[in-house]
Amino acid sequence: MPQHDSPHVSVIILNWNTWRDTVECIESLYHNAYKNFTVLLVDNNSTDDSREQLLDWFSGKSKKTITTQFPDSVYPVRNKPVKVRSITIEQGEIKQEESGKSKEDDGAIIMLLNDHNAGFAKANNIAIRYVLKYLHSSYIYILNNDTVIDKNALRTLIAFMEENNTTGAATSTIYQYDNPQQIAIAGGTITPWAKVVHYQDKVSENMRKVRFVSGCALLVRTQVFSKYGVLSERFYYGEEDIEFSLRMNRLNIDMVCLYTSIVFHKVSRSAQQYFSSRAVKVYLNALNRLINMKQFFSPLKWYTWRLFVLMYFFYLFKKHHVSSKRALGYIFEIYRLSNELDRVDKATVESILLKD
Repeated sequence: MPQHDSPHVSVIILNWNTWRDTVECIESLYHNAYKNFTVLLVDNNSTDDSREQLLDWFSGKSKKTITTQFPDSVYPVRNKPVKVRSITIEQGEIKQEESGKSKEDDGAIIMLLNDHNAGFAKANNIAIRYVLKYLHSSYIYILNNDTVIDKNALRTLIAFMEENNTTGAATSTIYQYDNPQQIAIAGGTITPWAKVVHYQDKVSENMRKVRFVSGCALLVRTQVFSKYGVLSERFYYGEEDIEFSLRMNRLNIDMVCLYTSIVFHKVSRSAQQYFSSRAVKVYLNALNRLINMKQFFSPLKWYTWRLFVLMYFFYLFKKHHVSSKRALGYIFEIYRLSNELDRVDKATVESILLKD
């Protein structure tokens, strides 16, 4: 694909208190073979010095170094300074009117500075809406900041999408950063009973059609977001890629995983930072899934399905060494909340994180 004829891609990366991961990710982007892209870096109101560290790094003032398991993908780092265009976001809205990308911004990082921690979906949506309004890219690549991409990861995705115009979204094959021979997620499927199964193997072809795509490294046609809506903001932490996948399935929009588009992800590190125990993660996953499926099941199917799902989550609590008494208490809480709520917002998530 001739580079000068290549469609423009907006790469959205979310940072929160992990600036070193973000720098490693962006430097790997600069090494990738596909060049017609703009980085939109959303800082989700970091409480450390991430913003200052990022600006110092891209200005060339930083004396810090980045340790990486993939030096050939990160070093040598791009020549500095790299222009950064900082835009303030207040309550989800751009504070000042912006004219969008200009020729003077070629190669610049657009840094969207959020005034609060809006969660994953809402923070990414700020950038997606910016792209829709100002950049008019052909594709949006949502990329976790704790990833390193292979040099051909993005080029492979774009080449496939350009040749297959009925495909709405394509995910890279995600390998474990700490065990780079092991596939973490190669797309997946969602069973009729809403259990997500991650593929961790390859088929003989380069491509497999999937019914689940991970938001870790996801390329979406911009027109899909424009026509069918952005990520669901009903969930503060997690579940947004499952909701997106279910919505695409309902709309009969093809999704694929490409095996030669490779991304390395620090799979368990963010979860370890966020959750005090596996049981707390199970609790949140259970509530997210129950709330999510309200919109995809009829009321009768949802109530019936919920009984079996709660038994399954009771088993998971026991598997993670939660006492029967406490596990039953959690199940009754999840049952009650799933009746009362239609979203799992920040306050609800924060109350769950306090559980032991």
